[in-house]
Amino acid sequence: MVTDRGGEPENLQRLQNHGFGFRRFTYRFVVPVNFLNFNPIALRLAIACLAMGRLLAALKGTAGEGDGVTEGRLGVQEFVLSAQAAGGELVLNEVVSSNQDSLRDEDGDSPDWIELFNGGNAPVSLSGWGLSDDPNRPFRWVFPVTTLGPRSYLVVFASGKNRRTPGSPLHTDFQVQASGEPVLLTRPDGTRQDLAVGVRLREDVSWGRFPNGTGAWKYFAVPTPRRSNSVQTAYDSIVFAAPAVTPDSGFYADPVAATLSLAEGDTVLRYTLDGAEPDESSPVYAGPLGIRSRAGEPNVLSLIRGTSTANQHTDGWKAPSGEVRKATVLRTRATRAGAIPGPVVTRTYFVGADAARVDGLPTLALTTDPDGLFDYDRGIYMLGAIFDRYVAAHPGEGLTGHTPANYTQRGGEWERPAQLEWFEPDGRRAFGEPVTVDIQGQSSRSFRQKSFGVKAENSFVHAIFPGLTRLGGGTPLQEFRNLRLRNMGNDWDYALMRDDWCHRLASGLGLNIMASRYVSLYLDGEYWGILAAREQQDARYLQAHYGMDPSEVVILHAAGSLEEGLPGDETPWLDLLKFCQTHDLSVPSNYEYVAARLDPQDALLYYLAEIYFANADWPQNNMRVWRRRLDVPDASLGRGLDGRWRWFLFDVDLGVAHPWSAGVNDNTLSAALSPTGRPGFDSTWGTAVIRALMTRPEWKRDFITTAADLLNSWYSPNRATALVETMRGELRPAMDEHIRRWRSNGGNVAAWETHVRSVRDFATQRAARVRAHVLAQFQLGGQSRLTLDVNDAVRGRVRINRLLVDASLPGVNAAPYPWTGVYFNTVPVTLEAVAAPGWQFDGWTGLAAPGPIASWTPGGNLQVTARFVALPAVIREAAMQGNSVRLRITGTPGASYAIQGADDLLLWVDAVSFTCGADGQAEVQVPMVAGESRRFLRALAH
Repeated sequence: MVTDRGGEPENLQRLQNHGFGFRRFTYRFVVPVNFLNFNPIALRLAIACLAMGRLLAALKGTAGEGDGVTEGRLGVQEFVLSAQAAGGELVLNEVVSSNQDSLRDEDGDSPDWIELFNGGNAPVSLSGWGLSDDPNRPFRWVFPVTTLGPRSYLVVFASGKNRRTPGSPLHTDFQVQASGEPVLLTRPDGTRQDLAVGVRLREDVSWGRFPNGTGAWKYFAVPTPRRSNSVQTAYDSIVFAAPAVTPDSGFYADPVAATLSLAEGDTVLRYTLDGAEPDESSPVYAGPLGIRSRAGEPNVLSLIRGTSTANQHTDGWKAPSGEVRKATVLRTRATRAGAIPGPVVTRTYFVGADAARVDGLPTLALTTDPDGLFDYDRGIYMLGAIFDRYVAAHPGEGLTGHTPANYTQRGGEWERPAQLEWFEPDGRRAFGEPVTVDIQGQSSRSFRQKSFGVKAENSFVHAIFPGLTRLGGGTPLQEFRNLRLRNMGNDWDYALMRDDWCHRLASGLGLNIMASRYVSLYLDGEYWGILAAREQQDARYLQAHYGMDPSEVVILHAAGSLEEGLPGDETPWLDLLKFCQTHDLSVPSNYEYVAARLDPQDALLYYLAEIYFANADWPQNNMRVWRRRLDVPDASLGRGLDGRWRWFLFDVDLGVAHPWSAGVNDNTLSAALSPTGRPGFDSTWGTAVIRALMTRPEWKRDFITTAADLLNSWYSPNRATALVETMRGELRPAMDEHIRRWRSNGGNVAAWETHVRSVRDFATQRAARVRAHVLAQFQLGGQSRLTLDVNDAVRGRVRINRLLVDASLPGVNAAPYPWTGVYFNTVPVTLEAVAAPGWQFDGWTGLAAPGPIASWTPGGNLQVTARFVALPAVIREAAMQGNSVRLRITGTPGASYAIQGADDLLLWVDAVSFTCGADGQAEVQVPMVAGESRRFLRALAH
């Protein structure tokens, strides 16, 4: 049979599934394999058929042009064995060549994937079978020892990672091009078992057999890895083009006319205005759409009940106090009969005199199908069917924030596609990005306003957090894969700032914190209140900050449960915990063993942060550790890449004198050093590391001096209270509308102000409380006040322990000297005089120490001044000019010097004073005394 290719994949597939394959013209003769394998006459007949095929090719002028399909190892061309062979009914069943979220691999990545299906009644051994994207290289990737059971599926990731470990996820060493590339399955004897012709695919669209395992190749809008393809609709083609929409999303004082257009023919434009994705039942675009202010329209989504109920953690559902602000969401796409609809384009219009935001916050528009959020069975924002079934099965059980509900579910089934648009406070649209959203948090999922996890289809490329830099290198960080839109957790009905305040206060220490920024959210066009846009502490976070390969990331809850990584990745941490519980780290070798596996400095800063913040839900909870997976940690590779364990700071909502906590007096240090943690808990794992490190005298001393340093700087009362006022200033313009929307804080802004004052009181008082706890815990016998000064701040600075006292030190004013800090008696501190370029240390006043580095053991208040003088000036040139000597001198820019003269090098007398210019140069005239026969001159710094 001779068939023209015709360029139509669907026609191509109908022929292919009947045993015909071709390039331009292909001649394919199919003989049952069992007959062929055991009948020599059949083999001769096949070769004769091949000769006939070549003759036909010659007649068509195509022989020798490479248009035939090479099969097998017998040198027989244009000859294909039937799929009903030793491999049974094994087929290529589905291919995804542009994977975004259809399936994640064990590393959390979204590589291409290929699905095999064994439709027979017997298992098939795949050992030695080939998988390829190149007909000329059928064994480009070879299966390891693998058996595929009857009526079973196998997914192979076409990732390029080349993983062939039996029993583990399989990865080819090639990827499949989304523009269209064939996939071949070849038996060990070199004969082809199956072929999936290459077609162009869109993101998360698959190419598979329909009916499952046996039918023609079709397109699927929803891929079905490891499941039957017959459970969904199959399509004959895809619409690729996206409509053009004008004007763009934004804020408009007057009504606008939205115009839609599309270049791809034979399609129909459809649209929606409620957030749903357009489908065949949506209105057809017939002309410009008038977009006007929605002021006066009734609330819709904000009146949906069933999103929350009163429980141990929250007071349940409440309607807004009056009308909520609204925007118009336009969604459009192109459709064609029998085709997967085109990409959805989303535009959000804020129209009317009151549309412009006046709260000073970025405005976010999150658009998604309302049913995906609010449907009783599948809505991820709802109590829903899961809650009702659980309550019915557990009569009399008290409700908590953890009672199962739709919104407590996790995993891909409970994620929803959406569009996120970000507008800066000036109304400028920074970006719009397709995303996947889910509900996040713990007990706070049960609150009326919930937190969203947001995963970008590509990346958010924008300075979402102005000034944010990478922890691993200090360069600006302006690209993000994942974000969280957080409801402020357990502080939602109180100050709305506790956790964010902690992270901002600890910023700059090198801890793994989450940057944050308050935003105003619109959900499908309805105002949804204030949320905090946050970084997500996951594999992508570590990739962004440290350049780590996400496949090497290990993240654990510190009790030992694996969050990200491979099975077994928790074992090194559990072994380390056991070592800390059974070994004395005052023995140097034991400490070195631990320090080689975790970062002692990161541990010190992390524990001090949690202790200062008085986190009531710690150390028995909310502790996560991470590392790069290395067989042997190597500190020389640098922070984050060395394979040592470090900590995430997260979920400090129940700190900072939260109403559910013990308040500003909470002795978190005592809990951290207790073998069981907080009273009422048995969290030995949560305190094992710090208790072990405390047995190391040097680490214990470092802990105490660093505590003093931080309480004098990062955590000083003036800095902590100033940050509270800054964050209050960010929130206050938006609080009236937020509280009307959610009726939080009793519906009263004054109640919110009261909770803010409790945070401010904590910031004012906590440093003194922590100092008292340190004194008592370590029996230090008091504290002393140290005042540092310099004779000139231009000439030099002083470092105390790790703090370099200058204008950039957190907690100081623009003029940092004199600087005062409080230190613990009997615990030595180190002082270092650091001269500025062109100056040199000239001694201490108030401290008997010969050099620039000195040690002081507090036992009473002390005032110390570091003196600095200019480096010596150099006389470059001297020349007589009448009754004077002209000197050209190089010294320290801006420094003052004196020229002294002497007749005998013993008695020196000041002659002239001068100051070097900005370039360090000076020219000086020195008068000569009458009658002198000779004279010596020198330049000295004042």
